[in-house]
Amino acid sequence: MAEANEAMSSGRNSASASVVIAERVSDLIALLCLAVIGVAIYGVAVEVVVACAAVIAIGLLIILWRGLGVWLIELVTTPRRLTGLRPKLLEVYDGLAALSRPRVLAWSTLLSVAAWTCEGLGFAVIVGGFPGASVDVGMALLIYAATTIAGALSFLPGGLGVTEGAMTLLLVGNAIGVDRGTATAATILTRLATLWFAVLLGAVALVVARRRAAATAAAPA
Repeated sequence: MAEANEAMSSGRNSASASVVIAERVSDLIALLCLAVIGVAIYGVAVEVVVACAAVIAIGLLIILWRGLGVWLIELVTTPRRLTGLRPKLLEVYDGLAALSRPRVLAWSTLLSVAAWTCEGLGFAVIVGGFPGASVDVGMALLIYAATTIAGALSFLPGGLGVTEGAMTLLLVGNAIGVDRGTATAATILTRLATLWFAVLLGAVALVVARRRAAATAAAPA
């Protein structure tokens, strides 16, 4: 019975990991779409977007080409201390590949484009809220998308430091009436309204979920 419960728990964990990674993949593709459109219009942050596109393309290749993905997992888990992780990593990989099928990925990416566009519009509104400051909506979407991708690919939690620094620099160089102080303030407010607001919601949801789980476990059968 204990072994069955452990197997079920392991399966749920692998499925959860696959879903989380697949969600990030669709987010990156959506952000890249917005960034590419912005680069085509404004010609700004070309190097950043091209570098990010190359990394994302390599990641998609690994996900969609099973032979390559399995080979990499086997290579990474070659050391004896990592061999035990191979089955779990393969399970996560297979779940991720299933969630990255063209039709599924297309729908999730469309939803992500809509969501990230709303965040980019919010960014433009925040910048425009400072006296004398403004930024084109298209430019705001480009800056927000490019810097968010850069932060995500830095593998730092929330892209902390990378996203904020890049966003501030691009604002100073491409917005109207925005100096470094205004750009910094706009960046901080944007991150509070997006990243940290989401973190707060997640923390509240986690507390509620744990209390419900504890209550269910304590309830008589």
